[in-house]
Amino acid sequence: VETNIRPTDQFDDISSELIEVYERHLSRFDDAFDIALQRLRLNSEDSIALQDATRLAAMTTPRLEHVLVEVIEELIPQPMSVEALSSLLWRAAELLSDPLQEYERSVEKYLSYRDQAPSIELGDQSLQPLSELYEELGLWDKLLEILAELMNRSESQDEQEKLLSKMGIIHEQFTQKLDQAEAHYLDLLDLNSNSLPAIRGLQRIASERGDQEQLFDYLDAELELCKSSKDFANLKLAYQEHKEDFDSAISNVVSNASYIMGSHVSDLEENLKEFTGA
Repeated sequence: VETNIRPTDQFDDISSELIEVYERHLSRFDDAFDIALQRLRLNSEDSIALQDATRLAAMTTPRLEHVLVEVIEELIPQPMSVEALSSLLWRAAELLSDPLQEYERSVEKYLSYRDQAPSIELGDQSLQPLSELYEELGLWDKLLEILAELMNRSESQDEQEKLLSKMGIIHEQFTQKLDQAEAHYLDLLDLNSNSLPAIRGLQRIASERGDQEQLFDYLDAELELCKSSKDFANLKLAYQEHKEDFDSAISNVVSNASYIMGSHVSDLEENLKEFTGA
C-alpha cells in the first residue's frame, strides 16, 4: 500500500535551522541548497522550500538554477493543488528565462501556467513575460497576439497608446504589413490626436509608399503639434530625415505649373522656413 509521506513540522523546523546555519554562518551555500531541494522533493507544495531553493541556487558556485528547474519538472506530474502547480510552473518559467536564457522552454512553462492558473486574472500575469520572450525570439505574430490581449485588458490610456505604437512598429519594421501598421497608427490617433509616434509612423509609411500628398499632410500635422509644444529641435530633425522627400515633392510641384501657386504648397514652404530655419 502506497502512503503519501509528508514532512513533519519538526522536520521543517530542523531543516530551516540547518539552512540558516549553512547559509548565514558557514557560507556553505551548496549544502543549504541541497537541504532546500530535499525538502521540496518531499513536499511539492512547500512554498518556503521553493523560495529557499531559488535564492540559494543563485548563491552557489557555479549557480544551480538548472538543477532546480530539473527538480521542478520532476515534481510537476505529481498530484498537488492548483496553486502549488501554478507556483512551480511560474518559477520554472522565470528561471528558464533569466538567468538560463532558454527562451523556448520558458515560453512552454508560461503557457502551461496560463492553462493551470486558478483564475483568469492570475493567468493574465503571464502575458507581459510572454511578450518579452516572443520579442526576444522574433516570433512577431505570436507577439502581436499577446499585445492585442494586453490591449483588450488594459484600462490605462497611456498603456493603450504604448501598445498601439508597438504593434504599428512591429508591422512596419518586421512583418512589412504597412496596411496593418497604418491601421494601428490611425487607432492611436483616434485615442490621442496629438500622438507624435502615430504621426511619425504615418509619415514613414507615406514616405515608403511614395505618397507625397499624405506625407505633406502628416508633416503639417507635426508642424501644428510642434507649434503648440515649442518642440522646434525635434521638428528640425524630422525635416532633415525627410529632406529628400521634400526636395523631390517640391521639384514635382514646380514642374507642374497648374499647381505652382497652390496655397497648400506655399503655406507649407513658409511654415518650413519659419519653424526649421531651413
